Amino acid sequence: MGIFIFLMLLLMLLGFIWPWLQEKQRDRMATGIVIATEVKTHTGSYGKRYTRKVVTYEFEDERGKKWRGQIEGDRTLSIPEGTPIQVHYQGINPINNKGTLPDRQS
Repeated sequence: MGIFIFLMLLLMLLGFIWPWLQEKQRDRMATGIVIATEVKTHTGSYGKRYTRKVVTYEFEDERGKKWRGQIEGDRTLSIPEGTPIQVHYQGINPINNKGTLPDRQS
């Protein structure tokens, strides 16, 4: 009988905690700002040079804590610092984020 009551109390507790955990894991959106762009090059195993552009952005989660992320784009993409971008992040772990670059600038 004691085990049954314990299991019932445990299930009731999980019933209260589960929706809260689901809400925390749900994706959130924020507006981030491009804080740096850089072109990185490296040489492949056969001497071929590769170039890629890395855009670094910063955003705030719903608690106001700042986080950073990076996007690799093609080398002709021109996104200036200060450009706002959309960022999707995991509510429970904002380090898991993905920025979306705006359409190409003309």
